[in-house]
Amino acid sequence: MKIISVIQGVYFNKNPLKLSDYEKGRKYFIYEGSTSMVIFSLASGAFISGFANSLGATEGFSGIIGAIPALTGVIQIFSSLFFEKIEHRKFLISLFSFLGRLLFGAVFLIPMLILNKGLSLYTLLIIYTIAFLLLGFVAPPISGWLVDLTPDHIRGKYLARKDAVSLAFVTFATLAFGKVLDLFRNNNYEYIGFAIIGIGIIVLAFFHLYFVSSIKEPLVNKRNNSVTLKKAILEPVMNKSFRKVVLLFVIWNIALFIALPFFSVYMVTRLHLSYTYIMIMGLISAIARVFVVKYWGSFADNKSWEKATKYSIATLALCHFSWGFVNNQTIIVLVPIMHVLAGIAWGGVSIALFNIQFLYAPKESRTIYIGGCAAYGGVIGFASTIIGSKILNALREYNISINGFEFSNMQIIFMISGILLGTCSLYVHKFIEKRSIK
Repeated sequence: MKIISVIQGVYFNKNPLKLSDYEKGRKYFIYEGSTSMVIFSLASGAFISGFANSLGATEGFSGIIGAIPALTGVIQIFSSLFFEKIEHRKFLISLFSFLGRLLFGAVFLIPMLILNKGLSLYTLLIIYTIAFLLLGFVAPPISGWLVDLTPDHIRGKYLARKDAVSLAFVTFATLAFGKVLDLFRNNNYEYIGFAIIGIGIIVLAFFHLYFVSSIKEPLVNKRNNSVTLKKAILEPVMNKSFRKVVLLFVIWNIALFIALPFFSVYMVTRLHLSYTYIMIMGLISAIARVFVVKYWGSFADNKSWEKATKYSIATLALCHFSWGFVNNQTIIVLVPIMHVLAGIAWGGVSIALFNIQFLYAPKESRTIYIGGCAAYGGVIGFASTIIGSKILNALREYNISINGFEFSNMQIIFMISGILLGTCSLYVHKFIEKRSIK
């Protein structure tokens, strides 16, 4: 009975929050965000690509694993409908967040439990998917919880500080774990290095649970939501104004995910870069992104969010296309440049695409429309990665040579992505930006 009363006291708040509760909640959300970002960084990108490669995964299979976060975003449309009918959300948020992150850690312990590499790969795929489904399900309510604790007049500065602290933690953790993994990899004990990452994630999952549990939840008015699943799926497409945004996200996800999951695969399996070096490049990209984001915001305020969307996507198009020229001869010069360029592009893309949705979605139905975009994007993005892996396999035996410079199948995929992203930028210019001027 005592345990039940403790759980009720921690997770089922029935009293209005005091000012100190709001301040404490914002502080612990910074800690929550830091541990969350570290865990995500350790369970994705080069780390998961390298781990899958060590289990014998093909490059196409590794790319599909990298696209799972996009696919599982589909669950957010169900989540939004579910949590709007619940008065106390903290318990489920804490539980699902904890279980999802525990599964991330368990993924890296698979070789200790399953010796068959083929079976290990499919176990990895299943556990990894379940983990992202759990985390995707609680993503909308935890974002709403943070917004509820952060008044409008301090939200900008607070989120900037939160991101800066998270970046510091992610930088330290990924560099440290990358160095450890390189050490074991160089001594042919790579599985031990990955197991250490898994244990580290599990430890961080307990810290994350503590931080989330320490944040008090404001009282929530349970809504009798009359919105059906069918309406949530179809309404964004039926709205004539928002339909253009939906099509933008369709083109965007096709262009992005045909190549995005393969960048880390390329660096690990083709360029044979050390994990430490890859983490340093990631740090450079993150610093560039943090530095330019305020300039993208000012540009959008002075010009328009449509222009910011167009030019940031065009910058990313140049970055992806230029990756087609990265090989073992050009790596020293081009890899750092590509990461800086990616940071500059994503500094604009991340805020521009987010705001474009809010600009065109009806105020009373924003949650449904944005959830719909996430669902469409997840399915389209995952399908695009499947197509990308098929193209990789089809071009596996072919190398295109132009003036003595050879382009492998993966470099061709990067260039295709760049061309498609350029098309996406042109779409914004012709069908969205011009409409906003009229």
